[in-house]
Amino acid sequence: DICDRKARLYCDMGTDDFRSRIFALGQRFHARFPGQMTEIETTLATATVDPAAVVSLRMALHAMAGNAPTLGFPQIGAEARRLEAVIAPAAETNRNLTDDEKRQVEGGLKTLRALRDEQNETYS
Repeated sequence: DICDRKARLYCDMGTDDFRSRIFALGQRFHARFPGQMTEIETTLATATVDPAAVVSLRMALHAMAGNAPTLGFPQIGAEARRLEAVIAPAAETNRNLTDDEKRQVEGGLKTLRALRDEQNETYS
């Protein structure tokens, strides 16, 4: 069974090895973050006129909210989750973002960049 194989893998993998792998993934997340943010900002720019952009934005924030805490960025995950909640009503009803929703997301994206910058010493 695949679950048993995964459990054995984690048991066989020493704690230090596991930590070093997670740290390496965290470094990769940290390095890719600026590009991800640029993509999110580009998508946000059209989200007040394109419902498909809202759905794409939600998917990107959802992925960030799920991955960030696992890789050592719990605050980024929490903020991404908050932003996902801001746009969820628009995504679920296939509508554009309102100007207020867009402003909230823009402010949250600034917060996300600041949170990432706080980690520069650890992951650079």
